[in-house]
This record gives sequence, C-alpha cells and structure tokens, in this order.
Amino acid sequence: MLAWKRRLILLNEGAGEVVGVDISENLLAAAQRKSTALNAAATWVLSDILDAPHNLDGTADLVYTGKGAIAWMMDLEAWARVVARLLKSGGKFFIYEGHPLDWVWADNAETYILDEKHADYFSTNPRTSLFAAKTDSLPHFRQWTLAQTINSLINAGLIIERVEEYPEHFWGIHPHISENLSACLPHTFAIVARKPTEPSR
Repeated sequence: MLAWKRRLILLNEGAGEVVGVDISENLLAAAQRKSTALNAAATWVLSDILDAPHNLDGTADLVYTGKGAIAWMMDLEAWARVVARLLKSGGKFFIYEGHPLDWVWADNAETYILDEKHADYFSTNPRTSLFAAKTDSLPHFRQWTLAQTINSLINAGLIIERVEEYPEHFWGIHPHISENLSACLPHTFAIVARKPTEPSR
C-alpha cells in the first residue's frame, strides 16, 4: 500500500486532517489527485523530512512513518528530532517497519544463511539502493538497528510507551523460506512513543 493511502486511511479512523510530507513529486501528485477526488481534508508537502517546514512544528497529534522510510535516513538522530518538533505536547508517534534483522540474511536461500556482503547487523556502511539507476535522489540507504531507532527517539525527548516485534513480513524478501521457519524470527516491528505533556501555565 502506498504511503499516501495509509495516511488517508487515518481520516476514516477519525483524524480531522492529514498532512503528508514526502520527497517524491510523483507520489504527492497521486496523493493530491486521490484526496481531491475524495474531498478529503489532506495537505501534501514536498520536502525532505529533515527539512519539514517549521510552520508544522507542534501541530501533530500523531506522527506516523513506516514501510521502509527510515532506511533512507542517513542521520537517524536528526530524523527523531524532526518527529519530536512536529508533535504537539502529549502527541503520539507510531512507526511500523521492517525488522533490521532481515537485512543480514541471504535473500534467495531456503533457510537462514548469512548474506555474504551484508551479514553484519551493526554495520554503519550505507548500502547502494536498487533504485540508484533510476533516480539520484535516494542512491543509498542504511540498516539501522532496533536499538538505534529506539534510542534516537529517546534522545529526542520522546517517551517510549510500547515496542512490539512480529513474525509477519511486509516485503517478502525471503520467498523460499518455509512459513514455519519464517515464523521463528521477527520481520516487522512497531514502536509507540509520546511527547511529554508540557505543564500548563
């Protein structure tokens, strides 16, 4: 499901307004066409998330990201600070992402075998994107550990309320591993965090 579709679903869940920030002009154009057709209360902003406009600071009851988004962040601490500045006092952050442990396994093996090039879970080296030949905007990505993701949010001043790990895939990057074996390891995770409530004046 495209990111803008997930954001529009929030309107069905009771959100009064949705604001989407994305670096892709094509995705935002598709989002605008859909929200216009649905007469949805949605605003789409073309921006690198690290440069999200400051007029959005402190406006969000909920910030959501996921489905491969943080792999494109070269500075996870800066990303977490943006999340924190966009949230209202007491606002919530939710992320649902692919589990970083999936990065270390060979894609086409029939069992869990360490990938010859990328078996280091703690590697800090950017990896070349499959999309590098098509676009220069996102040529590299990073494999952040689960701890790095959690700690970046803590360092940005957010309070972690819940962390979950799930056996379900959403990329299907190990198609030859049996369902029973696949279910033994996490493939996705979710984090809920909260911006501390500012004391009333």
